[in-house]
Amino acid sequence: MPPPRLPPAAPHLSVLRLLDSGDLPDAARLAAAHPSSPLSLAAVLLRHPTPRLGYCLHARAARAGLIADRYVANALLAFYVRLPRHLPHALRAFDDLPHRDVVAHSSILAAFLREGMPRRALGSLRSILSGADGVSPNAHALSAAVKACAVLRDHSAGACLHGSILFRGFGDDDIVLSALVDMYGHAAAPGDARKAF
Repeated sequence: MPPPRLPPAAPHLSVLRLLDSGDLPDAARLAAAHPSSPLSLAAVLLRHPTPRLGYCLHARAARAGLIADRYVANALLAFYVRLPRHLPHALRAFDDLPHRDVVAHSSILAAFLREGMPRRALGSLRSILSGADGVSPNAHALSAAVKACAVLRDHSAGACLHGSILFRGFGDDDIVLSALVDMYGHAAAPGDARKAF
C-alpha cells in the first residue's frame, strides 16, 4: 500500500493527525516515506508500535542519518526499553544518544531493573550521582534504585540511598516514598517503613 499523500509543507503535522485519529499504520507509513522529518519518526516510535514496525522505523532513521537526532534517539531508547528482552538494543540506543538527559538515564536504570539486573540498576544510579553527562537523578531514577535495593534485600544500601534522597530534597515525593515503604517492608524493617511514610 503506498503512503498517504500529504501537503508538502509539514509532513510531521500529517503524521501527528494520523496518530491522533488512532491510525498508527498509516502514520508509520507516512513517517517512513518522509524520513527527513525526525519529529514524525519520533512521534510514531513513542506511540507504542509493534516491534516489527519499530525495527523498520529504526532502519529508516539509520538510512536517513537521523540516529543522532535527539528526538529520534530518545524515541528509539524509549521504544527498546519498553520491549522485554531488548536490553542490548536499549543500551545501544543509549550509547548513540547525542545528549543523555535524566530521562534517558532513568529509562536505562528502569530497564536494568525490569530485566532482573538490580546491581546494574544501582551502578547506573552511581553513574548519575557521579555527575555522568551533567545530570542529577529525578524521582523516577531514585525510586527505581530504591526498588533495586528492595529486590536485593540490601537494607544498608537502601538506608544509604534514603539519606541521599532526603539530602536531594525528594523526601516528600510520593513515587519515592512509595518505593521506600516497599523497600523497608521487604527488608523486614517496619519501623523504618513507618518513618519513611
